[in-house]
Amino acid sequence: MSEPISIEEELKRNGKIVYKIKGQSMYPMLRQDKDLVVITKNTGMIHPGDVVLYKRIKDNALILHRVLKTDGNHLIIRGDHIFTNENVHVSQIIGILDSYIRNGKTIKCNSRTDNAYRSILPFLRIITLTKQRIIRTVKSIIRL
Repeated sequence: MSEPISIEEELKRNGKIVYKIKGQSMYPMLRQDKDLVVITKNTGMIHPGDVVLYKRIKDNALILHRVLKTDGNHLIIRGDHIFTNENVHVSQIIGILDSYIRNGKTIKCNSRTDNAYRSILPFLRIITLTKQRIIRTVKSIIRL
């Protein structure tokens, strides 16, 4: 029996991989254990708004997050459901999100649906932050 092929190896071999995501950092765009993502091999230019798969240096974990800003060979990225930025070197980028599949329907990145989501993303972040603050406040009041 042969060893399982890693995501990196599969991307190198076929230029594309489809898999089910783990984690909540890209919620609500991507839903853990429900959505499939189609990642293609990184072939060059990365732009703000792109969702990239990168290898985190400290633990070699593969992370799928959105690019906020590019500055030469460095990217500022974060998950849609995360509020801290990360600095990533372009050499860490393994692939780029081409599309995702939800309930059997494929949604291409840069499609009208994806662009509509990206346009409301800043408002979603404000709503999420406000919700978290309200929950913390209510919990602190209840403890009194």
